[in-house]
Amino acid sequence: MAMFMGLGMSLDEVVAAATSNGVAAMGLSDELGTLRVGAVGDAAVLDLEPGEFEYGDSQDETVQVDHRLNPVATVKDGKLWAGDSA
Repeated sequence: MAMFMGLGMSLDEVVAAATSNGVAAMGLSDELGTLRVGAVGDAAVLDLEPGEFEYGDSQDETVQVDHRLNPVATVKDGKLWAGDSA
């Protein structure tokens, strides 16, 4: 997601592309990709970290960005999710 911000998209545009716009493009339920009351309740909590980072693609093109998004927590079905605890 930070790579797309480095290419000129705003954080709001990137979040929409990864959530509600992606759901609409795939023709999935409108209960996905939203934080509206009554929706599924899944979310990723991210931290915007400043710094110098480089992202590459499958064509060996790179973009330098001054931030990245780090995952902090996941909410699944409205509850903090710990993953597969072994």
